[in-house]
Amino acid sequence: MSDAILLDLLKIAGGGLVGSFAGSFLAYRFTLCRDRENRQRNFRGFLEEWRAIVEQTNTDDIPGHYFEHVRLFRREAERVRGDFKDQSTFSDLVRALGHMAPQTIRNSQRPSRDILAESIDAFLAFVRNSR
Repeated sequence: MSDAILLDLLKIAGGGLVGSFAGSFLAYRFTLCRDRENRQRNFRGFLEEWRAIVEQTNTDDIPGHYFEHVRLFRREAERVRGDFKDQSTFSDLVRALGHMAPQTIRNSQRPSRDILAESIDAFLAFVRNSR
């Protein structure tokens, strides 16, 4: 085999390898982006559903309702924790909503429903603005 033919074969093989690696990398990046968007969409849906349940719950039942649902919130928040650039604000909002004390929810000046709904709304606003 002549050197020219061997060089052409090497160019073809090298081009194929580079193309394969580039294609694999791009597919990986697009999959990561799609998965992140799906997780964020699911998290927004979770928060919207929780917000709707809060609206329909008697304000006297909100403290019990909160403690039944907060563990689900914490689990969902952990699933998307790495998907937001502002990790500090995300962590602050998780602490604010996910670690409410009973006395915080049973505030005598405001209905419990409003306290919980406003915390969920603050988180929803953050998630919507973080796209």
